[in-house]
Amino acid sequence: MQCIDAGLSIHRRENRYGQVLTDEQGNVFFTRMVLRFKEDAIDIPCVREQMKGDVSYRQMLDHTYRQMYAESSSSTSSGPGDAAESIGDGSPFLSQAVTQCVIEVQKLKSTVSRPSNPSFISAKRIRTESGVVADNQPYLGITREKLEAVIRAAYNSHQMPEVLLALWAKEGSNRMVTSARVVPQATTAQNAKALFRSQVYFEDLGSDHFIVTTRPPGSRDNTWDPRDSAASSHETHFATQVGRLVKSGLLSEDVTSAINAELVVSSSAPFSVQPTIKFYALSLQLMDALFSQMQSNSFPQVKYLSLALNYMQWNNGTETFKKFLVSADKHRREPGFLSAGEPMDLEQWALHTRPKSVEWVQARINAIRFMHYIQSYQPIFASSLNLIKPGIEELLLPSSVG
Repeated sequence: MQCIDAGLSIHRRENRYGQVLTDEQGNVFFTRMVLRFKEDAIDIPCVREQMKGDVSYRQMLDHTYRQMYAESSSSTSSGPGDAAESIGDGSPFLSQAVTQCVIEVQKLKSTVSRPSNPSFISAKRIRTESGVVADNQPYLGITREKLEAVIRAAYNSHQMPEVLLALWAKEGSNRMVTSARVVPQATTAQNAKALFRSQVYFEDLGSDHFIVTTRPPGSRDNTWDPRDSAASSHETHFATQVGRLVKSGLLSEDVTSAINAELVVSSSAPFSVQPTIKFYALSLQLMDALFSQMQSNSFPQVKYLSLALNYMQWNNGTETFKKFLVSADKHRREPGFLSAGEPMDLEQWALHTRPKSVEWVQARINAIRFMHYIQSYQPIFASSLNLIKPGIEELLLPSSVG
């Protein structure tokens, strides 16, 4: 390492350097050291490659990217905090990003059986580690419309686009209603919207959180009430849950009305409802906010929730997930999982060993398969990330490194 410049001051935050290093006068705190590296000391190609293959690293960059725009008092460039772009509309480069991602899906779909395909690699590793059989055709059913919905949502999302697509695939097999669907029981247009939206959330997006559900005695699965008389309850519950996400700060604005506005209803009974692509984009942003809220929960057994572990919480609920963590913490300390007297990492045990029938087998299988979808879908968006989230790759430039 070669130090080519050192000093007692540093540029302020508006120039993309960390304010935490300096006092109000811009002087470096005595407990801090500032190094400025030669431009060629940073291996940009290597960093870009890590960004393509490491979801956690990309999440960190995305978080910094969003913060950079949110804290900028004079920025006029396009970014996730810009009022110029309405939530759900996507970036100014939406069409170009979608086209590139469609091409990537076609390439991946045509090579899915080759050993070099990311999905093939992921499925083989998972089968070797855990014995779990992962989806060997994860790209089937991914249409241009679905990609556009994900890319629109990803512009403002906390999670990366492959995570949004993986949630959709794991919960609803990428199902998407693109034509008008009759809601025969609805007596009003408003009820038709509420019931249609609730059915899509329950069956296609796995977003039970936003509808009223019950669990019959003896059943492991929730169910929802599709009757016309339940429509108002679903609507009230929906608006309440969206409002809570706004209050938490994980959703930038209340999108209740915006989502309903993207449902086109026929003028008379029997009412039919047709969703727009933006309906799905806004709905994915709700899923993103809820998933991110869950990921911020803290538990004594783990320091950080990976995407796959957080999916277990998403899929089973926080209270059940707490019970899983207690159980997993005990199992990882069993003799068969000790190395030099030290217990196996909890996530390693949960996601990279063979689940036994009495060790939360289905919850672990679901999380492993979710992890497979993320690894399969990440290459779809990698080369278009700067179009999906304009400016995110600027974080890799030397001028952005403090």
